[in-house]
Amino acid sequence: SNKGGIMMRQVHESLRYDQELLHLALGSGLEFRYVPAELQSDPQFCEEAVAVKSEIYYQLDKKLQLLEPIAEAAVTAPDSTAGLMDNIAKQVKIFQHQNRRIAMAVAARGDVSFMREHMANYLNDRDVMRVAVARAGDLFNSLSPDLREDIEIVNAALSGTTAANVLRSLSMTWKAAHPDVCIRAI
Repeated sequence: SNKGGIMMRQVHESLRYDQELLHLALGSGLEFRYVPAELQSDPQFCEEAVAVKSEIYYQLDKKLQLLEPIAEAAVTAPDSTAGLMDNIAKQVKIFQHQNRRIAMAVAARGDVSFMREHMANYLNDRDVMRVAVARAGDLFNSLSPDLREDIEIVNAALSGTTAANVLRSLSMTWKAAHPDVCIRAI
């Protein structure tokens, strides 16, 4: 719906450029095309807009889409999708260098294929992988042997739907040393 657009036309002219109000309206359905043109070309405003609603990224001018802070804001937005991340990965090089904020956002979504393809350098990062395996236990077998034996990583992986596979991949020595983990998984 375009409830936000209809409502923004009802506010006093002096408020139509209020950035905080516009961000709230964008989050409530205002179409980006109803944002004043000066703000549509403002990188800071656009970065904040995609952080509120990631799909706005598609409505931005192509030059703005290529700016790393805007791409990062879209990828780390709570509503970001695998499709948007793939699209950004094809255009912007934000996944080619270490960026913990992006890695944590992708891990929290549990997007296994995206992690393997674009973020392999994080497969041995304890904090990122603890978050990732909690959402996608399939990543467990991609981890380094050290991480596969880390009690916190194992517990996180067991919280998902792949607990049986995780238990199968652990050595008998590890299972004997941590019987409480095995019992919790059952």
